[in-house]
Amino acid sequence: MLREHFHTAFVSASWQEWANVANYLLVAALSGRAARAARVAGLRRERRFWLGATAMLLFFAFNKIFDLQTLLTLYGRELAKDQGWYEARRAYQGLFIKGLAASAIMVLGALAWSLRKTDGTIRWAVFGFVFVAAFVVLRAASFHHAKMILGLSVSHLSVGFLQEIIGPIVIGSSAMIYARRSRRSRRASPGRSVHR
Repeated sequence: MLREHFHTAFVSASWQEWANVANYLLVAALSGRAARAARVAGLRRERRFWLGATAMLLFFAFNKIFDLQTLLTLYGRELAKDQGWYEARRAYQGLFIKGLAASAIMVLGALAWSLRKTDGTIRWAVFGFVFVAAFVVLRAASFHHAKMILGLSVSHLSVGFLQEIIGPIVIGSSAMIYARRSRRSRRASPGRSVHR
């Protein structure tokens, strides 16, 4: 079942899905570059953030091409049928979505608070992750109205595609600016590094 799902998801991916995969991979590379810049500067907390961002973006790229959320939905459906609570699945879906949204808010809030004294580009990157988290929660909702919103087209581009691509663009721009600033800072004060 897993092999068949992965093969089908890979083969049937649309150009928009491939564009999002490429976007996630490019932004992951930019985040990795920002992590290296933070390491050279001796900024441990900022390095950890960029490394975490890189890992998350690589996961999103993998998820986008192999459609893990659909696999999770299928598994949940089978589990609900086997355990006899399929008729009440909407209530469980609602709880799952509320839990997912609450978790995203708490994690992003804690992240923003812990990074409040770091470089401003990192706060912008966290803001980019808010866009990504909003898309993930909307996608997980999978209710009829959410599907309708995500399926709307603007000049042949779905709203879901546009929403999903904005977050990584914000993160990638922040990573580029961060790495550039870090290089300029090292040139201005060579041999100096700050550990935090």
